[in-house]
Amino acid sequence: MQRRQAITSAAVALIVFSVGCSRETRPGEYRNREHNFGIVPPTGWATQKGSNIVVVTFMSPQEGAADAFRENINVVVEKLPRQMTTEEYAKECRRAMTAALVDLETVSDTAQDLNGQASRRYVSTYRTGAANIKSLVYVTAKGKRAYVITCSALPETFGDYEKTFDDCCGTFIVDQR
Repeated sequence: MQRRQAITSAAVALIVFSVGCSRETRPGEYRNREHNFGIVPPTGWATQKGSNIVVVTFMSPQEGAADAFRENINVVVEKLPRQMTTEEYAKECRRAMTAALVDLETVSDTAQDLNGQASRRYVSTYRTGAANIKSLVYVTAKGKRAYVITCSALPETFGDYEKTFDDCCGTFIVDQR
């Protein structure tokens, strides 16, 4: 009887473990099991775990003592009060961005596939304090969770980083849970 319970317990543990590890971690991947996503940051960028809704920030290497702005990629996760489609959440997100950001101007707004997950891709400019910022934002929702990946640079250097931003965002995966 004891042996049967031990075998049953081991089988249950194995099933739970295998479901929790439904895919392999990719080389260099930042994986967050609490929020069910993975993303591969650009090589050489610093990783800072966030707090509240900003789960993680990746920061470019400082380009010297005079480098006053480090390009960055932030992953925000929001728990939603109800299930929402990406389009529904994207509309809410745009309304919030318009209300919160000074001089927000949309450069582009397109539907994108992000590793099989529907998303919206925005490029915008805005002002924060004395700094002008240009950002690339991917928005996606799955069930009762929304993910916003914001990539920011100065307008004059954005073109140098846009491919890096897109490449990083292209590695974003929402785990199947």
